[in-house]
Amino acid sequence: MHVTTLVTFHRADNRTYLELALRSFKNQLKDLDGHRLVVATCFQECFVVATEVCKSLGFEYVVAHDPKAIYYSQKMNVAGKYIDDKSDFVFFLQDDVVLSEGCLKHLCEIAKERDLLINPASNADNGSQFFTDLNIQTSKGPLQLQQNMKIEDFDGEEELLFKKISIAPVAIKVPLLATFCTLLKRKIWDELGGFDEEFKTGYEDLDFCMRAAQKHIPCLITLNTFCLHFQSVTANKEINVRRHDPDNQARFKLKWQQWSDTNKY
Repeated sequence: MHVTTLVTFHRADNRTYLELALRSFKNQLKDLDGHRLVVATCFQECFVVATEVCKSLGFEYVVAHDPKAIYYSQKMNVAGKYIDDKSDFVFFLQDDVVLSEGCLKHLCEIAKERDLLINPASNADNGSQFFTDLNIQTSKGPLQLQQNMKIEDFDGEEELLFKKISIAPVAIKVPLLATFCTLLKRKIWDELGGFDEEFKTGYEDLDFCMRAAQKHIPCLITLNTFCLHFQSVTANKEINVRRHDPDNQARFKLKWQQWSDTNKY
């Protein structure tokens, strides 16, 4: 299995989160035959930090820098230009996500059997991805994995998240995914043509899933592996992306309302 991982890095002052995410990710590489890491940035200070972190962790990496790639969809498409020709899979990973042991291997094993978009279970975001009744055992007792967590909540024991975390040995089909930790075959990325850049950090992942649904490519959540999502703690504070929510929502509804009313996905 050969994988290219696409990461978006928005804020240089969140180096600690990027390092944690990539350290958890590096633990996955022993299960792969080959790998390329691509980190997309738009600010020069982010480019510098991302380069330092990737180099210090010993990755084969590309830091894809484009000052015009302000929004998530733009960064992902910039990163997508550097997908390795040898890659069987593309993995979307945000800079605020920590993977439990064996997460990527498990996703690949499911995805190689059929065309799909697949996420692990998580503590954050909506619908079937959302589990907040999980605990991990720390030196001070059980810690509940809930929404809006920060590194400080783990009191120096955040590497406990690197261990295997599982809810149940099943996968469930869901209508849509938030693509903060999503695996798909490389050919699906090519077929869908990346993200629609008309969406400005919001709804572009739902649009991506809808375009997959048009091609009869389902979305799945596997409950047999887990990622902790710090949920927008690393979002770009310099740019108020939430101001685009009404426009993003209106665009999504205009684009998909009629199709979703007449199709099952």
